[in-house]
Amino acid sequence: MKERSGFALFLTEQLIVIAVFAICAAVCVKILSVAHTKTVDAVDTRLALVIAENAAEHFKATGFGEIPQKISYFYDADLNPALPCNAAFELVLTICENIEPIIFADISVSRVLDNAELINLTASTRRIKGSIGVAI
Repeated sequence: MKERSGFALFLTEQLIVIAVFAICAAVCVKILSVAHTKTVDAVDTRLALVIAENAAEHFKATGFGEIPQKISYFYDADLNPALPCNAAFELVLTICENIEPIIFADISVSRVLDNAELINLTASTRRIKGSIGVAI
């Protein structure tokens, strides 16, 4: 009888140890998945910032002449221009205010996969008479 109770105690101890390790493993997997998600978001935000800054600088430098109120551009994960079906990011440049001779534009970059806006900034430039807009 004493051998069986000792064996049952040993099995109970082993089950408790396995349960503790399982809980620790589950917590570690959760922490790693959250860290991975935050890393992906940080990389996407950094790439979106590069796209938005380039668009803002281009907008400021060219002093667009006659441009539409809203323009969309698509980029892949390597920041190359892409078709909408292959794009990772969408840049939307919207003329939000036009006070002669200053033009204000709202520039937003979003992730195409989940349509989450990553960056939004405003740029302004002076209108240069007779200039023609160049693609961003």
